[in-house]
Amino acid sequence: MSCSSLLQQLDTRGVPHRRAGIWSEPNAAVRVRAPANGNETVPTVTIGSSSLVAPDIHAVLALAAGLAPDAVPADDEPPQPGRFGRWIQAELSGAS
Repeated sequence: MSCSSLLQQLDTRGVPHRRAGIWSEPNAAVRVRAPANGNETVPTVTIGSSSLVAPDIHAVLALAAGLAPDAVPADDEPPQPGRFGRWIQAELSGAS
């Protein structure tokens, strides 16, 4: 996922966020490298003490739901697993 795509989706959903430029803000570059094994991989999203490297909007909202629930739009519906995802869930739970 690109930064511009993720930012657009956050804006569209009205999710509060703060943008930091790794080329213009030295401290931002340090914060981005920490969870990415020293790489400047963007987008990197940090909520509280948890970080996601190159997440999609669903991963960001799922993390926010647990750590900053007020930031998640009330009408947000997480994606439901498809047929393969349901099969994996059943296999992992021991159901056949």
